[in-house]
Amino acid sequence: MPQVFADHTEWPFTAFLKGPVAGGDWPAEQVSPPAVSKRWFESVACPPGRRRIINADDVFFHFELENADAETIIARWAEVLLEVPENCVEVTGVCVGFLVDHSTC
Repeated sequence: MPQVFADHTEWPFTAFLKGPVAGGDWPAEQVSPPAVSKRWFESVACPPGRRRIINADDVFFHFELENADAETIIARWAEVLLEVPENCVEVTGVCVGFLVDHSTC
């Protein structure tokens, strides 16, 4: 949900953030691992056999989100994720972000 200011302009939170928290790359000088190694994640934390893969493109088209606002998109994703019994979820596809050119999805 965007931040709404007194003059009623709306700014997405990513306008105030950068880096990994906003979907960007880790800085080149980052020498420590982010949280866990990919190997540990893949083998212990969330191995493929315990993982639910959800295609964002399927969700996007199923709910007809091409002209939806962020609140609607988040609400639809909440519906999808609340129905998933697995505790490991991987989201794939082209339509993963809010700032995606959805005409290319």
